[in-house]
Amino acid sequence: MFYFNKWLPVLTLLLISSTLTSHAHAAVFSREHDRDTLILSGTPLITPIVRVLAEAFKKSHPTVDVFVENSKNDIAFNILKRGNIDVALTSIVLSSEQDTLLARGSLFARGALVVVANEANKVDDLKPQQIHDIYVGKIKNWRDLGGEDKAIKISLPMDGSIDLDLYKQVLNAALEMPSPTAVFIENSKARLEHVTRDEAELTFVRRREFLSNKLGKLVKINGMEPTDQGILSQLYPLYIGYYMVLWGKENKIAQEFVDFTLSEEGQKIVAEQGQIAVQ
Repeated sequence: MFYFNKWLPVLTLLLISSTLTSHAHAAVFSREHDRDTLILSGTPLITPIVRVLAEAFKKSHPTVDVFVENSKNDIAFNILKRGNIDVALTSIVLSSEQDTLLARGSLFARGALVVVANEANKVDDLKPQQIHDIYVGKIKNWRDLGGEDKAIKISLPMDGSIDLDLYKQVLNAALEMPSPTAVFIENSKARLEHVTRDEAELTFVRRREFLSNKLGKLVKINGMEPTDQGILSQLYPLYIGYYMVLWGKENKIAQEFVDFTLSEEGQKIVAEQGQIAVQ
C-alpha cells in the first residue's frame, strides 16, 4: 500500500530539486553574452572594402556587431562628431577646421583617378592643369595638346554622383562646372567603351575600374603612369586617399578595427579589393 502522507516530504524535495536544476540549466544555455556595436559610415567609394574587412574582423571579435552605412564625406564627419557613429570613412584629408586634437584620421588605402583616351590618340602625356582645363572646357581641341585637329569629347559620371564629386576633388575643380559639351554616362565600363569607339573621346575612371576592364589607353600625368609606387609616393598627382576617422575619447573597439585594417591581414584584404595597401 502506498502511504501518500509518508512520502509527501520526499516528493516535495525531489520536485524542488528538479525545478532548481532545470532553472540552472536554462540560465546556462539561454544567457546572452554581452555584445559590442561598431558603426561605420562614409562614402560608397570605401564602404564595399570596409564590409569585407568587417566580416574578417568579426571572426576574431565574435561578440561585436559591425554595421557599415553609406553617406557623404562631410555628413559622415558631422555625425561622427555628434557621437552617432564610431568611425567616419572619407576619401579626403581632414580640412584645417576638422583637423583638431579630437579627430584622429588613419590612412588605410590609396587609389587613383586615371585619364583614358582612344588607342589611336597621339596624346599620351598631360599635365594636371591641362586635365583641369579639359574638364571645365577651357581646352577644347586636341591640337592644343599636340594632337590632331579634333574637338575634345569628354564623358563623365552623372552630375551629382559620388564619382563626379570625387573627380572634382582630385582635379581641383570642386566649385567649377564641367565642360558644357560633356556627355554624362554613369557606368564606368560604358564610358570606357565610349572611348574605344571615338578617337577624340576622353574619360576619367578610378584605376581599379580601368584595370578591371582594360579598355582604351592610359594617359600619363607629368610623365608618370599610375603605378603602386607612383601613387604611394604621390608622384602620380591624381592619387586618392582612403581614411578611417575617430573622434573624441578613446573608443577601444573602433581603435581595434582600425588596427586590424592596418595589420598584415587587413592590408592583404585591401589589396585583394583592388586598392593599394599603405603598410
